[in-house]
Amino acid sequence: MVDFPGRTDNLLSRRALLRGGALGVAGLSVAALVGCGDDDDDDAVATATQGPAAATATPAATAAATEAPAATPAATATPAAAATEAPREEFLNAELLKLNDPDAPLPYVAPEPNLTPKAGGVIRITFPNPIGANDPTKASNGGTIGVLGAVMDRLLEFEGNAQLHPFKVPDRLPGLAQTWEISPDGLTLTFNVAENAKFHNVPPVNGRDFTAEDVRWAYNRYATEGLHRSKFDNTASMDTPDTHTFRMQLNAPQPDLSVNMGAREMPIYPRELVDGAQNLLEEHVLIGTGPMISDSFTEDLTLFTYVKNAEYWKQDVLLDGMELHVVRDGAARLAGYRAGQYDAGGFATILPQAQALLASNPDTQLHYTPPANSLWAMAPNISNPKWDDARLRQAMMLAIDHQKIVDTVHHGLSSVLPVMPWIHVFDDPPGEAELGPWFKYDPEQASQLLSAAGFADGFEFALSHAYDFIDPTLAIVYDGFRDVGITVNIEKHDYAAFQAVYIGREFEESAAGYWVGGYDADNFFKVHLATGSSGNLGRVSDPQLDEWAVQQSHELDPDARREILRRIWDRYLDQAYRIPLTSEGTISTYAPHVRNYRVGAPLVSITVSGNEGTHIAPVWLDT
Repeated sequence: MVDFPGRTDNLLSRRALLRGGALGVAGLSVAALVGCGDDDDDDAVATATQGPAAATATPAATAAATEAPAATPAATATPAAAATEAPREEFLNAELLKLNDPDAPLPYVAPEPNLTPKAGGVIRITFPNPIGANDPTKASNGGTIGVLGAVMDRLLEFEGNAQLHPFKVPDRLPGLAQTWEISPDGLTLTFNVAENAKFHNVPPVNGRDFTAEDVRWAYNRYATEGLHRSKFDNTASMDTPDTHTFRMQLNAPQPDLSVNMGAREMPIYPRELVDGAQNLLEEHVLIGTGPMISDSFTEDLTLFTYVKNAEYWKQDVLLDGMELHVVRDGAARLAGYRAGQYDAGGFATILPQAQALLASNPDTQLHYTPPANSLWAMAPNISNPKWDDARLRQAMMLAIDHQKIVDTVHHGLSSVLPVMPWIHVFDDPPGEAELGPWFKYDPEQASQLLSAAGFADGFEFALSHAYDFIDPTLAIVYDGFRDVGITVNIEKHDYAAFQAVYIGREFEESAAGYWVGGYDADNFFKVHLATGSSGNLGRVSDPQLDEWAVQQSHELDPDARREILRRIWDRYLDQAYRIPLTSEGTISTYAPHVRNYRVGAPLVSITVSGNEGTHIAPVWLDT
């Protein structure tokens, strides 16, 4: 039960927050979450909210934040003594296990035993979303990106596997860039890429060397076409001083830029796949430098198979292969898991399902990640004159019984939050004062606002969408609208058609869908709302928001930036530019024999799906 819509105290208790602080999370402060660095990390690039002092990130420096402390002073007297006297931890994630709250309905962290890995076997993972065009300039959903992520590396990576933190954005680690630095003025980012990385030994690349030019080419394509263009609108130039150095020049400091370089949506792929008019990505020819090599796929795009990259440049790959199954029906996923057909995936999405799964399969590994924002929202096309009056949109907010959605659709395991993540603005989950006047359920006030806006006789609009699993939520929304005189004409599309309309920003009146994922404040407080931005799906045009969006993007002082983010938060919610639908967290489930595989993070697009390539190399099966 939620005391007030938007509060997640029942899911993320003060006890858990304090435990998070003991691990250097600082109560989910913006420095830890926006900057993706620990409080004591002096890496100016890996900590986006710090000043622009030059620094270089190295694997050793980044790993230091997760090293366990010595058991006793004697254990650290000499390297030899440490090797012989330090006790072996029972769990790889012993510190993170302290975040679990005995009063919470599900654990936040599943224990990972400290065992000797075994090689071999094929892991079978399920996705709920259908697969679209496998071109990362056009795709954002977890299924499509997951198929890509299995074979492609990123310039940077996020910390994951057993060290995945349930309450904060993971720290950045070296990926194809082994080290990186930012200039003192914050205008030059330099990445030193791996000299031993090679693309898969398959046509048309045939195992050629990976170079900095591959990064420049891929990023230039992201910057000039597709839905990620706005992430590069502050980039003045990109070049390669030598074979293994990639450099970006910025027009103004941009603290969050490097965060996107670990994003699942921005993998590095060879230019041979997009040669002139031919786009082999759209034909599901998938090649990268990653730990898995694409082997086959079914004609209906419901099964993709992979074999290990025995020549992976970064580390040994323990699994022999991987299968990605698209299983849209939740009951079918669960039945397949119980029959031993699948090893990891969405086998339980609500609390009763998780409880039933643990009752029937008590050795199932399971953990819950609370939400930081609403992934699903209704987007009015603000450029359409019918939405000009903010009172109409505010009335729609007031007509939705959010608490009923929390209680009946999600069985209490969700919260009501805006699309903008609260972790970028506040230290604690937002309450009534922070959410503003429109998140409450008040049909009477909704009717009054409609009448004042000139719709005393009712209002009618068209809504496009394609996702069956949000239908129960939308049914409650429609009931609330109907009660105050709002009629919804539903336009249900097949998935491919909806993607073209939704991501292409071509819907005429409104659409309901996921909000394009991201990790940094820029994504939610600039890309999603700036006039003309490729990520501004609702086509909002608000000069005041535009001004603040640019200011926060270039502000290097964390406190000053947070003040600007709060102003954006308040205005965006007051104008009700988007209608949030649900803010369920993530229940992650794995078979008992799956080792060192984790998905789930506060901003779901980080690791819920789509980062299999980043994290699959150390995964193994205890069979």
